[in-house]
Amino acid sequence: VFFVHGGSGYMVSQGLAGHVGYWSAPCLQMTLNSTQGDAMEDVAFAMCLRNQGVDVLNYGYMSTEFVVNFHQAKHALLNTTVTYTPSPYWDVKPPPLGPCLLVVHPVEAADDMRRVHELIAGGAARRNCAIDALGLARQAETRLGAYGGAQKMSWAASQLPLLHHCFASHWANTDKRCAWQPLKQQCYGLSQYSPATSASICAHACCASPECMVYQFRDDWGCWIGEAASTAEQQGASLEEDGVPWEGGVKLAGEG
Repeated sequence: VFFVHGGSGYMVSQGLAGHVGYWSAPCLQMTLNSTQGDAMEDVAFAMCLRNQGVDVLNYGYMSTEFVVNFHQAKHALLNTTVTYTPSPYWDVKPPPLGPCLLVVHPVEAADDMRRVHELIAGGAARRNCAIDALGLARQAETRLGAYGGAQKMSWAASQLPLLHHCFASHWANTDKRCAWQPLKQQCYGLSQYSPATSASICAHACCASPECMVYQFRDDWGCWIGEAASTAEQQGASLEEDGVPWEGGVKLAGEG
């Protein structure tokens, strides 16, 4: 990442924080000098970190963790904690203010900031904010690109296994409540979940995801989860076109 949404902020480790403080002043001056004062310095700081050998990665699970247009949606956000109807003139539809938010931007008035804190922390029931496997898999498919330019993956390949490691402990014991109808046909329309390296891990990932209805696994193709749009048979392919069956299942009604 060379050009990031600086307003949404940077997440740095405790070990890196001191270095960031040391680098910030000369980096700002260099950026201002090279752009005649029109630097968008918060955005360009990613390049300064990369010049120091720091690998800057993009992160963003927009549906639950980020509000990036508070200036547009603040009246609706400050008056509701449930689903609301967004304006067609907003850039994005932000999630309600709640305990799972990482970023609320831009909050410019002190009274607004106090109210935001009240809604996020003041009496709000703390809940499990872990993102489920299907949510991670779908976010990992997101691509970014400027108009007319080449698209790039939003997340680096290394990020999904790390996020799985962070969140998987919150999915404990969910596999006991899922029953499966065996499925050996290949399904289409699923999302790949690379951290699952076995059929049992793949099934557990799907079981822990309420919107996931199908899981499939093969040693050579890995784990795929989601809601299948069609099967290989419906597409005119044979059940075992290459002689290797899939191991998988369809979540039975009432499960998940």
